[in-house]
Amino acid sequence: MVNRILFLVKSTSPFKTQRNDLDYLISELIKKGHNVEIYDMKQKILMDVKNEIQESYELFPSWLYKGKLSLLLNFFVFIHFLKRKSGCYSIVQICYVREEFLLLPNLIKRLADRVYILVFGSDYNLRNPIKDHFTKLYSLADKVFVTTGDAEKRMKGIINEPSLDKKTFVLMTPQNHFELYDGVAYEEKTHYKNLFGFDENKKVILVGTNSSPNEQHELAIESLKFLDPSRYILVFSITNVFDEITEREQSLANHIRSELEGFELIILHGFLKYEEVRDLRFASDFFINVRKNDQMALSMIESNLAYNYVVTGEWLPYKCYSEDFKVIRVSEVAKIFEVIDSVSNMDENELSYILVQNRQQALDMYGKGLIDSWLLHYA
Repeated sequence: MVNRILFLVKSTSPFKTQRNDLDYLISELIKKGHNVEIYDMKQKILMDVKNEIQESYELFPSWLYKGKLSLLLNFFVFIHFLKRKSGCYSIVQICYVREEFLLLPNLIKRLADRVYILVFGSDYNLRNPIKDHFTKLYSLADKVFVTTGDAEKRMKGIINEPSLDKKTFVLMTPQNHFELYDGVAYEEKTHYKNLFGFDENKKVILVGTNSSPNEQHELAIESLKFLDPSRYILVFSITNVFDEITEREQSLANHIRSELEGFELIILHGFLKYEEVRDLRFASDFFINVRKNDQMALSMIESNLAYNYVVTGEWLPYKCYSEDFKVIRVSEVAKIFEVIDSVSNMDENELSYILVQNRQQALDMYGKGLIDSWLLHYA
């Protein structure tokens, strides 16, 4: 059955969303014969992805969009869009639960035969009176997707809607770049270390994924300085989505060099391609993720696929993840150096067994079968 599907999602370029996982899902839906359209509230543009057609729903001149007035005008345009497209779709897929959606549940329900909601971390991390009290959209939805079991528990604790039990599905969003990690044996990590000129006798520690303060690089540095420089190579990922070095990145890089003098250091800036990240993870032995808050870091799964030992924080909502994978969760960032030394002193056969098992678990849970699980919901 061919469906006409509308994605309510943020977009940055024509016929693309802001997320690679959603673009991957949309592309696979189109391959299955479905018609997929994207509507971006901010741009007020409807995009037919397959046919590459754009339709503007703008009602007001651009000079009126100033300050809070722009929010009100966007809201009126969205109401206009909902009324115009009422009954036009088989499925409407909400990605990011915006306040506007919560205020207009009935109009959204009239868009399509089925309403799906995909819940991200920001949907319940960033709360306000509208998100807390206007929850009818969840009761009208036919399916609700969350990416982890921990996220499901947290959502149900906030959204008091009994019907969620029967229509909530725990599914990590599909990641086509995971295929880059296929077909690499544990013994091949040496090859990747040689690509970077790393000493094979040293353990390589990859710290963080980007330059955001949420990564807590400064606290990690304070712990890592207690490691023996003759045993470890430290790689700091202070990257961003732009191919440039920000002021924070420059300041952070200077801090890393001054506090970790004596270590062999690699500091990564700017934007990294998926292939570059893959090579780096295969060349690494540890991955440190001690963010202040998060829902589920894809970088941890990538690290599992690359035979890295993951060290993360007990304060992060990774209980279900840590039940499926052998990882170390520290109670405070200051303990990082202790657990790294402990793992480094393990018997090599025991360590390799753990890392190989973690990789296989990642392949079983998040491999090629994941996209098929998603597509079944749109049949």
